Amino acid sequence: MKKLSIDLENSLQQQIYNKGQDIDVAIMSYYLDNKDFILPCLTMYQNKDGGFGHSLYIDNYNPNSTAFVTYYALKLIYLFRTNNKDEDLIIKKALTYLYHKALRKDDLFLIAEPSNNNFAHADYFTYPKDIDLSLTMGIIGLTILLVKEDNPYYKLALNLYNKYNLEINNYKENNKNIIYKAILIKGLNECNIDHDLKLDETKLDIFNILEINDFLSCNKELLDRTLDNLINTINNNGLWDYKLNWHNNYPEGDVAEIKWLLRQSVINYYYLKKYNLVETN
Repeated sequence: MKKLSIDLENSLQQQIYNKGQDIDVAIMSYYLDNKDFILPCLTMYQNKDGGFGHSLYIDNYNPNSTAFVTYYALKLIYLFRTNNKDEDLIIKKALTYLYHKALRKDDLFLIAEPSNNNFAHADYFTYPKDIDLSLTMGIIGLTILLVKEDNPYYKLALNLYNKYNLEINNYKENNKNIIYKAILIKGLNECNIDHDLKLDETKLDIFNILEINDFLSCNKELLDRTLDNLINTINNNGLWDYKLNWHNNYPEGDVAEIKWLLRQSVINYYYLKKYNLVETN
């Protein structure tokens, strides 16, 4: 399999350091053996109530805490572990927000919350939207992956899982929300909790297979093709193209596209580093 050249790696790093957001630089630094930056960076996006906002997730400019952006922050913490007490405190505050303060309906977490409508955002986050299990499954999975069995939030997560067990077992994922189910399955497997859940592999594609494999190993052929495609599609400036459509008229969508170009490029770099597909001297 091809590897990312040293010249393109240097160009990519320069672009991220010069133009990326703090979290982009932190992710890159993590894979360059400097893990001290990512937690302080994440705390800049954490509110006093423990939840996360402030455009940590680029497509939602809402500065207030929301369940989705807090889920996204916890996912970053899981992927880029530092295993120190500061990390534990950030997780505790985030879970306190999710299980005691976040807006829920029928005990399910909402992707689209009312406060989003006061700020620029992609249509995906416009309130109201139909409520489904997806975000709740992801939060349950991350909770039991990030805390120990004697933690009260572990128990709250399992209570929520047991409450919606039948609906979860009947859940039909698509190629976009499949990641939430993968995270839940990973959590259940890691905690040795019996279940009959499995992914519908017909919903795997080149756009989700890398993220899915952060949690569950599957479809190595598709994974290899996707990694090869990353190397083939990087531009001469060390970045990948990124096309974005918020499906509304917010002008901030154009700025978000530029931000995603950098965020997705550093995430692509993370995958190439993860799978040892970057040339070395």
